[in-house]
Amino acid sequence: MIKRDELIEFIYETIGKELLEKAIKKDERINGVQFLGENDVEKIAIGVSLNEEFLQKAIKWGSNFCIFHHGLDPETYKSRFPLYSQKRLSLIFKNEITIMAFHYALDAHAEIGNNVTIIKKLGAKVGEPLDDEWGYTATFDTPQDVHELAHKCRDLFDHEVFVVEGDKEKVKKIGVVSGGAKPYAETLAELEAKGV
Repeated sequence: MIKRDELIEFIYETIGKELLEKAIKKDERINGVQFLGENDVEKIAIGVSLNEEFLQKAIKWGSNFCIFHHGLDPETYKSRFPLYSQKRLSLIFKNEITIMAFHYALDAHAEIGNNVTIIKKLGAKVGEPLDDEWGYTATFDTPQDVHELAHKCRDLFDHEVFVVEGDKEKVKKIGVVSGGAKPYAETLAELEAKGV
């Protein structure tokens, strides 16, 4: 067992003050504590997006501290929280669950972030920040066959990968931005300028 506030402080230290401050300026989503629950933490549940099913499983498992990439979205409809949000809030308050979420901070972190983890799992070396620090460039020691790289991505992400073939069969440098899905023109220009 650990005290809630000690755990929160440890997580903040791990993420880093500078990155958290940058996240607050760059990102409209949650990057930190969203709800405070019980003082004593027994188990920590970690998930991608806060939803009712996840919360129910975490409660059943005995967790009272959850960390997400996407926390509770506080959007309202005509000044009212939608029913699904009300159900989630009810579970959080009734079970005194602490909720933390790290959106930008988890994408941008240079050691434990989503993009850096993807790069390492693909066998590449992390390069420079990309897309306003939402992602990173990466290089392979030896050029990778485009189709083999797509197969690695399919295995890593456990779903089909859409490949847009260029004029090269092998690539040495890639860009990894795990969020956003669709790059904007300025991101594409940056990729080109960085030799991706």
